[in-house]
Amino acid sequence: MRTLDLGCGKNKRAGAIGLDQDRNVNPDVVHEVRFRRKLPFEDNYFDEIYLVDFIEHVDNIEWLLSEVHRVSLPDAYVEIQYPHYSSPNFHNDITHHHGLGMHALFHYDPTSALGKKYGSYTHLERDFPFKIEKVDAYFNQDLIGKISKLLSGIVGLNNYEAYISGILPIMNVHVDLRVLK
Repeated sequence: MRTLDLGCGKNKRAGAIGLDQDRNVNPDVVHEVRFRRKLPFEDNYFDEIYLVDFIEHVDNIEWLLSEVHRVSLPDAYVEIQYPHYSSPNFHNDITHHHGLGMHALFHYDPTSALGKKYGSYTHLERDFPFKIEKVDAYFNQDLIGKISKLLSGIVGLNNYEAYISGILPIMNVHVDLRVLK
């Protein structure tokens, strides 16, 4: 099993190849991810790719996703976590370039309503579709977070995001995907 941890930081996943632009965190591969710069791996190489608290830092998420698709084997597992746009963790870090909601990655799933409407997985003269398997919202573990989680279960995540997250924020979004090739 070949695993890639993109933007691994100091907490590289055990057994993974860690890629980060910061030499000080001792990644296996030092590489800055940016638009039109390919990841330094061959096509169809990885079984699993993890992007935990990373995609909000890159200049072009579409390019990154197209590169993740390129270096992934068919049906590879991809795990992405990012701070929700309502999270103080998003707003309080100047290196965060993108505020993303619960459905941001649905544009890259050709079976979803947003994927069918926009077909973003065909941009950049590439074809890089994914299948979204699961989307979860994470809340703080304090009392307010527990109330938020309860409320989201009552009104549903879509309504929670639209009407309540501005007051009681969603801290992180976790998405499990499969590479479609």
